[in-house]
Amino acid sequence: MNPYNIDTTHYNINKPIISLNLLYKYMPETTGCEKCKEINGENSEWCCLAEDTLVYTPDGPTPIQNIKVNDIVYTKSGLRKVKRVGSRQVDEDIICITTLGCRKLRLTNDHRVLCDRRKRLEYEEFTVPANTYISAKQTLRKAIRKPSDYLIFPLIKDFDFSYNSTIYIPRFVPGLSIRGLYCYNYKSVGNPIPCKIKITKEFAYIMGLFIAEGSSGDHCVNFHLHKDEIKLKEKVYSFAKSLNLHCNEKPEHGKAINVRISSVVLSKLFSTICGQGCSNKKIHSSLFRVFLKNKILRESLLEGLYDGDGTHTTNNKRFFTTTSYWLSKQMVMLYLASEIFCSTYEFHKPPKRKVYNLSWVLNPIKARHPKTECDFRSYITKKEEVHYKGKVYDIEIEGEESFTTEGGEVHNCQLVSPSMYYVEFLNVWIEVQKWSKENRLSLILRAIKNYLSSNDSKGCIFFKDKCLCYPKRPLQCFLYGIMPEEIWNSRVEYVKKIFDCEKMSDAFKKKMVQCPLVSCTNGHKSITSIEEQKWFDHTRQCEKELGVPITFINEHDGAKGCYRTFHDHIMLEFFDDVALNNLTRIKMQMPGEEDIQKFAEVLLEKIK
Repeated sequence: MNPYNIDTTHYNINKPIISLNLLYKYMPETTGCEKCKEINGENSEWCCLAEDTLVYTPDGPTPIQNIKVNDIVYTKSGLRKVKRVGSRQVDEDIICITTLGCRKLRLTNDHRVLCDRRKRLEYEEFTVPANTYISAKQTLRKAIRKPSDYLIFPLIKDFDFSYNSTIYIPRFVPGLSIRGLYCYNYKSVGNPIPCKIKITKEFAYIMGLFIAEGSSGDHCVNFHLHKDEIKLKEKVYSFAKSLNLHCNEKPEHGKAINVRISSVVLSKLFSTICGQGCSNKKIHSSLFRVFLKNKILRESLLEGLYDGDGTHTTNNKRFFTTTSYWLSKQMVMLYLASEIFCSTYEFHKPPKRKVYNLSWVLNPIKARHPKTECDFRSYITKKEEVHYKGKVYDIEIEGEESFTTEGGEVHNCQLVSPSMYYVEFLNVWIEVQKWSKENRLSLILRAIKNYLSSNDSKGCIFFKDKCLCYPKRPLQCFLYGIMPEEIWNSRVEYVKKIFDCEKMSDAFKKKMVQCPLVSCTNGHKSITSIEEQKWFDHTRQCEKELGVPITFINEHDGAKGCYRTFHDHIMLEFFDDVALNNLTRIKMQMPGEEDIQKFAEVLLEKIK
């Protein structure tokens, strides 16, 4: 079945296919992709976020450069799997966006962020879900307390991941002696403690208090308290008693006291799961998901942290100060899971260490960060261009168009699906028919999902870590980056006309240039506009020889044209008008990802 009523038997398509492949052999090979790989690695052309951008995962805030394929990350729709990662080297000006509360986001000029654009600052208007992605350059720069663009911070509500709320001590403290259900240090004469400790409310609170006010000695766990903090002291004694450990206290300078739990094992355990030294305190990544998922344990941990190093004012505003960068970032995420938005401020007065101050308001009468059922929104207070030299990164999410960072929800990039003539599609399909049935059906499934998706960027169905049809790739892919400058510029003007040049950011216009890494081989230094026109004319002639009506060829990429994407060609090849009309009606209803998957699988069963 095909849309042009053409006899696609081997005899009929043999001549135009041979002619097309002769053209491909004549054309110069390009080495741009290979150069990009040498310099930046795989998947480098679409990366936009600066190094150390923190992506939210069940294991806590994770630098984007540490995210790997198949990792699970948070998005505005919940947890999703990472489909692809990449990086590239840049030496250019990028955008640094700062929102109220000093949340920062560094990204290239043309990368998109999820934004709520409001003309008036009226809190009751923030009931409409944000759905606007704009480039970093387009975000408005307005003074504090004036109408501005609002970045979106989705609430953390998806806790569909596994966790273990029991700590097996020998896993964290190697070299212990184990006797039955208990463990002890071989040099220690103190009481042994259970090998397995359940994370209870009491343990979570003591863990938070240790991170805030504790330290590990050679033979004990120390809690540095004020002598008037009687309740805190009692909780430490109660915890020690629950483990059958000795606890005592000794005065220090002034009104300070040191409450000590004598245990080598507990000292080493707390050093591992909480860190040692003020600047190194943080929650161990394997335990973070326990507190993220369990609300009761999370609130107990945060209560212990606040009781240790927190303060408050009469207007119900709370503060927490730490010298640990990672602890401050983990707390911001944990409070977000409790539907509390934290502002973060960094202070650095050399030669002193950096200090991170967190502030939040409980049950605010008038929130500075408006909250909806799905997210918080924080308006932009500053936007500036900063020079950046280093790697930028991005990740592509499976079934989702964005992912959550500490600085807001950002769009993930995808590769664009190239368009081609029908003869080029058949040329690729001849190779596809040599694939296994399973791989062919997987390709068709991706095509159906692309067709039904309402996303602007659908990606190329032939790209899975690498191009699956590289030797037979269409003319458009051959010409990427090497077409003559005058033709490139004319196409840029056409794009500006289609997408309304006035609404485009200046940075995006400047970036609409050809990749400087792409070059020709086979003796070609560059191609001319005459050569490119000859190649297109040759391809169009192959289309005519195939039997495609001239009206379809001349309409090019119009509604009835034959110049289409991979997934459109596949849909037209396998489904009749009735099925396509039904699919179009379904598409207009903007189905969700799960519905699309179900529709695609049902259709796939019919053509197996």
